[in-house]
Formats: sequence, structure tokens, C-alpha cells
Amino acid sequence: MRRFRVVCSVLLLSFTAWVSAFAQGSYKAVAIKGLPPAGNGVTPAILSLLEPQGAKFEDSQGKTAAEMWFSKAIAAPASPSTESDVIYHSLTPGIVIGLLDAVQPITDYRNQHVQPGIYTMRYELVPEDGNHMGVSDYRDFVLLIPASFDTDPSATLSFKAVVQLSRKAVNTGHPAVLCMDPAKSGAAPQAFLDDNQDWALEADGGLKAASGDKPFPMAVVLVGVSSAVQE
Repeated sequence: MRRFRVVCSVLLLSFTAWVSAFAQGSYKAVAIKGLPPAGNGVTPAILSLLEPQGAKFEDSQGKTAAEMWFSKAIAAPASPSTESDVIYHSLTPGIVIGLLDAVQPITDYRNQHVQPGIYTMRYELVPEDGNHMGVSDYRDFVLLIPASFDTDPSATLSFKAVVQLSRKAVNTGHPAVLCMDPAKSGAAPQAFLDDNQDWALEADGGLKAASGDKPFPMAVVLVGVSSAVQE
């Protein structure tokens, strides 16, 4: 089982248990045609960044839990990561990779309560330094930021700046963290149960490469809590 142990001043969490509307069960993905409506803090700059087709995450009763759109053109870094514990080597830490509409209350990967609302998703890697301990197969994750506090997608923010903004998504003084999974083969969007028995939502984004734009599927865990928190 994948273990995701993060011990540092920004990610260590003393949490209050919260029963989420995202309960373990069966989920499916449904394609969304068109962009989310403007307003609720979402700026035209953010909307212009998104793929025109998103993905809806539904439970077994057909109730919408969340909706997600990935960015349609993601500039690859000059020196992509080659580390074996990084899934998405062509993503630059700090950039906006999409938008999440939490239709229902959710818990993040650290079991923190996230209110319904619209959030930008900034890509980050768990730092490998003296402030971090433990093991993880993958270091990729996204931090949720309330859309009204993240209005300029062209700004590549530092890790510290992303953490500070993401704290506004929860009331714990810690960032709101969602783990990322490797994308599955097959047509997106899709919901799937990963090897850790977490539910992930996969959709297509865009990678702006020298050869032009091409599909770039990515997956984000929407139902699942770190094993380190469960222990």
C-alpha cells in the first residue's frame, strides 16, 4: 500500500475528524461540455486557461460530488524532472493545472474539511529536505486555493506562497492537499479505484510542447486519506 508520510511545519496536521460527503463507495465520471460560469471568484483569466470539456464526479446514486477542469495548455519546464518518484515530469511546480468545484463538502488527503466552493489547483512536489521524513511512491500533489485568492494563472508561485494561499481553503492553518495518481490508459474522463483503494478522477489537459498541443491526461484523488493520517 502506498504510504504518504509528510512531517514538516506546513503539512503536519492535528485534525478534527470530519465525515465527508465523499464517502467510500462507487463513483463514475461524466463529461461536462463547456466551462464553469464566471463569478464565485473565478476570473476570466482562469476560465481562458481551461479545457472546454471538464469532468463530473458522481456517486452511485448519480449525485454530483465535484466537477473538475484541467488547463488546456501547460508549458513544459525547461528541465523536466527525471526522478522515479515523480509522475508528471512535464509539470512545473507552482503552476495552475486546473479548477475544482467542490459541490459537496470534501476532505483532503490529510483529512481536513474543505467547504463547498471553487478552487484553483496548483501543482507541487513534496520537498525532499531535512524537514521531511517518511516514504512515498509519488511526490505529486495539488494544493487547493479559493478561486477569489488566485486570480492570475500566469503567476508561477513559490512553494511557500502556494502553501500560504492554500491555507485559506481550510480553517486549520495548513494547506488543502490532494494527492495525484498516474493516469490510466483509455479514454478520459474516467473515475477509477487505485492501488491504495482511493478513488481518483481523470481528465484530459494540455501539454504545450515544441511539437504542439497534445492530450495530457492527469488524475487527482478525490476520495482517499493518507495512510499516515489513518494510523
